[in-house]
Amino acid sequence: MRRIKILSCLILMALFNCPISWATVSRVVLISFDGLRPDVISTFKEKLPHFYQLIKEGATTLNARTDADFTVTIPNHTCMLTGRGVVGAAGHNVILNKDTSQSIHELKGAYVKSVFDVVRDQKLSSAMYASKTKFRIFADSFPIDDVHLTDHNDAQTMESLRDLFKGDRLPAFLFIHFSGADNAGHKDGWNVDGQSSYMRAVFLLDDYLGQIMTAVRNLNEQGKATVLIVTSDHGGTQRHHAAFQNRKNYTIPFLVWGAQVARGKDLYELNKTGRANPGRAWIPYSEPVQPIRNGEAANLALRLLGLSCVPQSTVGCSPTLIVEDQSQGQK
Repeated sequence: MRRIKILSCLILMALFNCPISWATVSRVVLISFDGLRPDVISTFKEKLPHFYQLIKEGATTLNARTDADFTVTIPNHTCMLTGRGVVGAAGHNVILNKDTSQSIHELKGAYVKSVFDVVRDQKLSSAMYASKTKFRIFADSFPIDDVHLTDHNDAQTMESLRDLFKGDRLPAFLFIHFSGADNAGHKDGWNVDGQSSYMRAVFLLDDYLGQIMTAVRNLNEQGKATVLIVTSDHGGTQRHHAAFQNRKNYTIPFLVWGAQVARGKDLYELNKTGRANPGRAWIPYSEPVQPIRNGEAANLALRLLGLSCVPQSTVGCSPTLIVEDQSQGQK
């Protein structure tokens, strides 16, 4: 059995340039904090203990990127779930950002596979808990076993998540979305000020993050290897975020924490040959070496689960993102 597992990993390594890991995880939790600017994490470490804990104990960067051409909610979340950029023949082509009765496949004119499709094909379970009703486009497009949507109500979303984490009900892939930071940014502005409504919303999200981290830690202590991926769809400035070449809009966090994940490591250092730190720059998809993008999430989650990339995906597959400590993985 061990020889089969090693052989499978070597095959995956050859196909996807992934690091050797002698075991896969059994669960991946992907959280998107809508409208979260990464500079709030670096500025308010003491008031955001759980975000800071992710950085101390995980493989992270505060200099990841959104999609190159769009910094709005539905297009970027579609990137996270399909491993595709937005535009072009290979893109998912979802540019609307509102409730719609159309599926992603109708908008594209062809079926667009997602992380949920790959999970279902392997007879594994999935769920989506999101705080915007327009996320029904994903429920209408992909085979998701358990869907909970609220109308901009993070407290209600978190309450449903507490119920989910009880017992042994957590699916193999769980996608969580919180809208609080985005709600506050649109209402009163993306003010990185400890007294602003935006920052008060982020402080509350840190508490929710801590509750989820406790649940993930408990699963790992029970031997149910679980990884947490945290990112965002965009940042924001003043009360907007649609200007896709504005640094405050396209710069986002990408944080990975949990079973087998390297501790206290910078993701660009772990991925020196596969990703390039963009500094402050906007980077188009035409660059030969890409920055880390939120679209990495789909294929990273699948690789951690021991599954192949999303078919026809273009972001984060070859090579997949390294989050493990390779010196530990090859002992």
